[in-house]
Amino acid sequence: MNRTDPDLVAVRNLPPGLSEPDDEAVARTWRAVVSGHAARQRRSWRPRLVLPVTAAAVVAGLALGAGLVLAPPNGAGPDRPATPPGQADPLAVSYGGPAVVRAALDELIARAATVEPVPVPDGRFIYVRTRTVAVPGAGGPAAGSSGEPGPPVAGTASGTPTGGPGATPGSGNAAPNSPHEPLPIDHQMWLTPRGMIVLDARLNGQDVDPGPTDGQRGSEAMQRLLVEGPSLGLPTPQWLAELPTDPALLRSRLLDDLAGSPDSPDGRLAKALGVLLRSADPVLVPAVRVALYQVLAGLDGLSAARVTVGGREQYVIRHVDGGAVTDLLLDPGTGRAAGRATGRLAGTGGGGSDAAAYPAGLRSQDLWSWAIVPTVGRIG
Repeated sequence: MNRTDPDLVAVRNLPPGLSEPDDEAVARTWRAVVSGHAARQRRSWRPRLVLPVTAAAVVAGLALGAGLVLAPPNGAGPDRPATPPGQADPLAVSYGGPAVVRAALDELIARAATVEPVPVPDGRFIYVRTRTVAVPGAGGPAAGSSGEPGPPVAGTASGTPTGGPGATPGSGNAAPNSPHEPLPIDHQMWLTPRGMIVLDARLNGQDVDPGPTDGQRGSEAMQRLLVEGPSLGLPTPQWLAELPTDPALLRSRLLDDLAGSPDSPDGRLAKALGVLLRSADPVLVPAVRVALYQVLAGLDGLSAARVTVGGREQYVIRHVDGGAVTDLLLDPGTGRAAGRATGRLAGTGGGGSDAAAYPAGLRSQDLWSWAIVPTVGRIG
């Protein structure tokens, strides 16, 4: 990948004769990304909260044909009608028991080969919605949108990321949720596909600071993309499409971008896959999606469980690395990622044991959905 990559050319605006963009060029580029192709419609003024976005939050996305649609909203409100009687609560998560991890991953890999990317026309943006809901207890009643998780497992953390390579973009160094923090949590983001840079965000309906993308804020992240090119932290659709499809080569390529993390190589990959799938899932080409799932399948410390989310059967693929947990929620019906949770297990040193099985160690689960939208700050 070099500076002639079309994704970079589309956002580059260099004055003649300069080898690198100056501040004015970056500012012009940033304005073009946010409003050049699709003017942002004005919203009525609301107080803007500068808060850390706590949970890695988004919602189960369903791909129908070549289009991407949102999972139905839940909870009474102007844009969240109550669930009709007789229909499954789309935020209800119920535990279905352990699954054979190899068989689950084989099913997901086979389905991934058929999932086509969703086109993102010039001037459009990726809307990502995350809802954090309660995790059910093994053998217990299903958790729903009421957010009553029951008492947390003693000595364990919530399913909330705490910054670093596995943290939600825009979350900063968020502290784990209090056991009494009300659920569900609703987090919405608008990203530019060039770099997956967060342009705007809302938390529970309130405007919030979008926060950093890969450690840098909007214009700084854009300047880094222009100067250094795409990377795992600032991917573009073309960069993703050109990733190696051999799982061994892809693993090596991803680890090159994850150097410096204190986690083990497998721990780094598990966290990074969750972050990447949350923002870039809509644009992945089939061969790369298959390779990413194969990289996941090659990690040590895996286990699997069956869950039902809003009436849809899905798999949780859990990775445990020295007590650190990353759960990826994957939908065998669509082949897409549907959510994630992270946390820690108490008193465990390894991964994949019965004691480390889902849902131990977590009190919340992120559910994801996506849409391609024409404006930042609006869904339609």
